[in-house]
Amino acid sequence: MMNTQLLHKTKERKRQPVAAYVHAFSGEKSSFSLEDNRASSIIEQKQITMMDSSALQQKEIAAKKNTNVTSQNKVVQAVSWNPFATKDGKASAITAGLGLGALAVGAGIGSAGLAIAGGIGLIGGLGYLGYKKFKGNPLENLKRTRRTVPQKNKLLHKVMTETMDNPDPVTASFGAVHPKGDTSRKNHQVRAAGYNVRLDRTIRDPEERQRYLLHELTHARADRKYGMNQHLTFANLHLRGANDQQIGQNMTHQRNYLIKKLNAANRSLQSDPTIAPVQKHFIQGRLNYAMGNPDNEYDTVMNELLLYIHQERIGGNSPFAKRIKRMSHEAYQRRQ
Repeated sequence: MMNTQLLHKTKERKRQPVAAYVHAFSGEKSSFSLEDNRASSIIEQKQITMMDSSALQQKEIAAKKNTNVTSQNKVVQAVSWNPFATKDGKASAITAGLGLGALAVGAGIGSAGLAIAGGIGLIGGLGYLGYKKFKGNPLENLKRTRRTVPQKNKLLHKVMTETMDNPDPVTASFGAVHPKGDTSRKNHQVRAAGYNVRLDRTIRDPEERQRYLLHELTHARADRKYGMNQHLTFANLHLRGANDQQIGQNMTHQRNYLIKKLNAANRSLQSDPTIAPVQKHFIQGRLNYAMGNPDNEYDTVMNELLLYIHQERIGGNSPFAKRIKRMSHEAYQRRQ
């Protein structure tokens, strides 16, 4: 059987040997002298005296506060109730926002100050709803984008539908180990068990987050559709050949073909006068990323750039945009 190495989208952190810590600690201890110990004793005694004085002051403050414990407890109970403590935060956020708004109306009869506070609560509650909805449902914004894509952009519609309507179970959430996002199988041995897609919560720009989500969803789809993933994971390569030697040769042929395509795309990018420098800088980075690992990142970056071209409104007269659409369409057909 061909000697293949499983590819994982996780990384191990290097740990410094315990002996190194012990050595460093013992080195520091030996540097202290007797005079240091005497000085330390004096300082410690002063610190103990200060701590005793501080503790006494804290007890006096606590005694004064105890007179209002009953009324304060009621306030604490009301504030500590979490109106957003549901799985997706949608209905409870609405309830909280509208509840605060209703409080504002009622309180407005007797107190203008409370009415203003309640109105602010309404705005805050609904604002939190928008944040919570996106945070808990990373697929929603991408689906909304699909609905706004012009019908004439059939390829982007196809790509987004293929990846978002994956028949295998896909769980999208936050908490990626890697920058931008990562994807893993729910069961490493069974592709049909589905996939976990995680996004980088530090990425705040909605359009950027959509691109990386589409990137990760493409990983899940490619893992299912390419035959080489019977032995590897998330490869963009078909399994072809009657024996290990033929399979290996065919893998090399497919890889060289993808590299050739990426080089052509890079040349097209550099000579395209319709693309702004800041756009070229971003695109160059993504092409380099695909070039570094075409076996796994070719299809993902093609779909990512396809969405980027739409988001940036790069015109149809752009030679580079036309090339990326052809490359993305070819990759789409390979996955069918």
